Parts: sequence; structure tokens; C-alpha cells
Amino acid sequence: MAPPATETVPRLRPVAQEPAVTLLRAAAAVLLCYAYLIGLWITEHDRYLGLVDVLRRWVNQPFGLGEDFGGFASMLLLAVSGYLAAHSTGARLARLLAPVPIAALLAAGLLALGAPVWTQPDAGASPVAELVGAGLLVGPLIPELTALLPLGSLVLLACAGTLAAAATNWLPRRLRWLSPLLQLAIAAALVVAGAAVDALSAVALLASWYPMVIVGQVIYLNRGRALPAWLAVLYAGGCWALIAVAEPLLPPLTGWWYPVAAAFAGLLVAVTVLMQGRTVASFAANPAIRWASTRVWQLALLIGPVGWPLLNGLDAAGLPLPLNIALATAGLVIAAELLYWLLYFAWLTVGRRWEPA
Repeated sequence: MAPPATETVPRLRPVAQEPAVTLLRAAAAVLLCYAYLIGLWITEHDRYLGLVDVLRRWVNQPFGLGEDFGGFASMLLLAVSGYLAAHSTGARLARLLAPVPIAALLAAGLLALGAPVWTQPDAGASPVAELVGAGLLVGPLIPELTALLPLGSLVLLACAGTLAAAATNWLPRRLRWLSPLLQLAIAAALVVAGAAVDALSAVALLASWYPMVIVGQVIYLNRGRALPAWLAVLYAGGCWALIAVAEPLLPPLTGWWYPVAAAFAGLLVAVTVLMQGRTVASFAANPAIRWASTRVWQLALLIGPVGWPLLNGLDAAGLPLPLNIALATAGLVIAAELLYWLLYFAWLTVGRRWEPA
């Protein structure tokens, strides 16, 4: 007897090693390192590097991509994280959080030894509270605390997206369209509340970036045919509008042109994911690109506690700046690789298989 006929439903589950995801995460990793290890360090120390100056004059300024691609890279990573979060589990949440306390301990230890670790703002006088705040990812929510891991806020937003997606995955397929709408409404409420109440300003700043996570989820749902194209475009427009509205409402965002970076990042993710083919697959097969993709979170978290002390130390030794940057980048790469394998073997000891978050 033939089995009963069933409705064929596309499986809504992205593959972490999908070529488009690999390529986009690698691009985010490279741009984050360039922005916050090279570009920001040069700005903070009033130094000059020809390549950085050329890119600022001919790319960053004309296209409105400030912070030496930092905002664009962050939004790119958040959108890809949202794409992966749309059908993820608690295991991904654990993998996202795993490197954070290690990086926080490293940053706190080096600060205690007097190393010039990158923090925002400069390290204060409550190292224990700052360490706890960084390790638990609550530091970005408390303005009084120094952010030992300035890019830890990206991990926090990625975790929020994973939790939000998991909380709404119980919805029937015909109601999946509600998930992005609910998240966007909550983010908008937090932005408005933060603009009105100073105590919520830090939360509002984070909420103003969360729409990029929603954009990734929308792209995923549309690709799996759980969301019609017209509604996906409407949601994406709403996400961009919230980022644009947040800029005049929240003074720290003013003048950084984040809506422009958001538009470029969202379009790049959408085009790369929805139109990926042999070209994207051929680039994603490159070992260096695969490496950067799988180590993106380790690289982002270690820029401050590893990259900056190395670059400062080499600069103090009087070596040429291009050589200093190359050596500091190599040190950051080695540290990210060590952290990756530390987590890999730690996962094996508890009987789990480590996969990039």
C-alpha cells in the first residue's frame, strides 16, 4: 500500500557552511579587524598609513561607510547571525557565549598588568564589576561600566536574535510572519523609551542595531518560502526605517551614517544568499575564507585584548608601522586559532561536536 500523500513543505534550516554564509562571515571578519585593529588604532594614536587614507578618501567618505567599515562590518555580521538564528537551537547560543568569558578574563588580566587593552571608554576603577559585566554580556547595558570587550555587544545581539527566533519557532507555519513583526515592535519601543529616559539609553543603542538581526531572519524566511517577497521587502524597509529614525533620537548615533551602512549590508546579504551559485561557492571554497568565517567571533572578541597590546608594544619598539600591523595581525590570528581549538576540545570533553556559531 502506498503511503498517504502529505504536503511537501520546504525545510527551513540553513546550513552553517552554506557558501553564502561562509563568504559573508569571512568578509565581516576581515573588515572588523581592519576597522578596529588598524583604522581605529591609527585614529586614536594620530598616525598615518597611506592605504587607510586612500580608502577613507575614495571609499568610506563617498559611500557613507564610516568607522573604516566598522559599522558596515558589524551590521553584516548581525544580518548573517539573524539568518542563522532563524532556525537554531540552544546549542548555537552556547557556542556564541563560550568565547566571551575567556576573552573577558584575558582582557581583565592584561589590564591588571598595565597592558594597553582597547576598551570603551578607557578602563575605570572597578575591574571586578567590569569583568563580570563583560563575562555575562551585561556590560553594554550598563553605561557606568567599561566595556572590556567593545565588540561583545555584537555577541549580545546575536544571542538575542537566537533567543527570539527560538521563542517564536513554535508558531504555525502560516503565522511565521508574526515573528519579525513582534521583534521589530519591541526594538522600536526600546529605542523610543531610550530616547525619553536616560537610564535606558544604553539599551536603546543596542536595540537600534537589532533590526539587522531581523533582516537576516526575514531573508531566511523568504528563502524558505515562509514569507512572501512583498512582506519581506516591507519588513526590511521597516527595519531600515527604525535604524534611520534612531539616529536623530539617540545622540551617540548622530553623524555616523549608520542607515547607509545598514542599507549596503542588508542588500549584500540578500543578494549573496538569494542568488548564490557557482561563483559564490568557488570563493567560499578558499581555505583562507573558510578559516576567517569559522573564527569570526574569536577574531572580533580578541581585537581588544590581543591585537591592541601587540600593536602598541611593537609601535613602542620603534618598528615601521606597516610591519607592526602585519605582526599584530599575525598575533591576533594565532590567538583566535588557539581560542578556537580550546573551545573545540572543551566541547569534545562533554561529548558534543563543536561547530562555528
